[in-house]
Amino acid sequence: MVGKTSCAVCSKSNGVWKCQGCSQAFCSEHVNYHQQELAEQMDVVENERNLILQILTEHTATFEKDAMIERINQWERTSIETIRREATDARLMVSKHAIERIDELKSRLQKLTEDLRINRNENNFHETDLYRWKADLTQLKNDVQSKLIKMKISKDSTPLVYKIILEPTVPEISKSELPSSPVGNYKRWSRNGITIAGEQESGCRITQFCNPVRICMDDNNQTLYIVDHWNNRIMKWKSNAMCDINSDQRLDQLNRPGDIIIDELNDSLIISDVGNRRIVQWPRHQNEPIKVIISDIVCQGLAMDNCGNLYVSDYERHEVRRWQIGDVRGVLVAGGNKRGSGLNQLDSPTGIFVDHEQSVYIADYFNHRVMKWKEGSQEGTIVAGSQTEGNGLAQLSGPNSILVDQSDTIYIADTNNHRVMRWLKNASQGTVVVGGHGHGGQSNQLYNPRGLLMDRENNLYVADSSNHRIQKYRIESS
Repeated sequence: MVGKTSCAVCSKSNGVWKCQGCSQAFCSEHVNYHQQELAEQMDVVENERNLILQILTEHTATFEKDAMIERINQWERTSIETIRREATDARLMVSKHAIERIDELKSRLQKLTEDLRINRNENNFHETDLYRWKADLTQLKNDVQSKLIKMKISKDSTPLVYKIILEPTVPEISKSELPSSPVGNYKRWSRNGITIAGEQESGCRITQFCNPVRICMDDNNQTLYIVDHWNNRIMKWKSNAMCDINSDQRLDQLNRPGDIIIDELNDSLIISDVGNRRIVQWPRHQNEPIKVIISDIVCQGLAMDNCGNLYVSDYERHEVRRWQIGDVRGVLVAGGNKRGSGLNQLDSPTGIFVDHEQSVYIADYFNHRVMKWKEGSQEGTIVAGSQTEGNGLAQLSGPNSILVDQSDTIYIADTNNHRVMRWLKNASQGTVVVGGHGHGGQSNQLYNPRGLLMDRENNLYVADSSNHRIQKYRIESS
């Protein structure tokens, strides 16, 4: 109590004190009454507090008998049984997966061994054959190492954890508590794909593929071009008919092609000829010569911007360059700082996409992420993936081909997770668009998808590489 003025009760002006709370003044006699009133109001507050404490104590004694707890207990018992069943299925799946992969590698090795034996016995080989055999052995060795690693990855229990955590809690969470993400009219496709090309078994007949890895389409006539990797050819598909673009047996042969795009200005195809360490311009008119436009490069990704500049990903140098007519080395636009996981580094980049602002999206394969490098930037930003390999919704495993639509939504061929992911702009995790049901050959499954394409009607095409087929998913809404 501070200050002097007239008492609010008796109007005395001498010896009064002002209450800082109510701003009234009281003489020495009535200030005691006011303090008693404040004490009584404090008692009311404390009684309210005690009542709340009593209610909480009662809840503490009885909540364990609440019906909700019993529902949780029942969920726990059911979940444990589900885990046991899922674990059994997972062990069987891993065993089958390992046997299939080993058998496939043994078959390829046996074929190569027989080829070596015949040529050795007949003493019929030269430097070109030796180079080809060495290249095949190098690829086979890489595949052996890669596939053993993927067997370890397939034991990841992340999806099972999501089943346990999310399914029982979703009804308990209000919309305001859910992670924020853009809401709009999402594109949705049929969950079951239609095989439009390939026979799901590898082969070299005109109706077969051996690991198709990329696809592109000429929108003018709906012609589909398919990179048939291990058959060393590009297949042209139109109106359910297929042919080899090299049917005239030109002298320039392909060796394990990796990607393809259409150069409409020059009416040609740009092909990354991985085994021959070059990028070629392949005219669509057979009477014109094939040109080598970039040499000494292992390129797994091609793209072209709206100015006609060519972008190439260099798998060995861990960089992406932009090439214009007359360039000797091209201009570095991403990476180029040796292999690594920093924001200014890449690790074996594969598929790339260039938007209308010349920003480059890069499938950073062994970093298990998608990077976006704006034009002129010294480093990129992670726009998909968490840089930790896995099969959760926030993770990728060996991303390959990528597409980006006008709303900056990214579509990713998540190769080792056998699914195609959609990643909205600024989202912390993605959603599964197609696949995601383990590797397999059913219509709702994929097996190491590597190539993506969306046509004018927004139908989705997937190069389902290890199923040796091209899947089409019809658009349902957008």
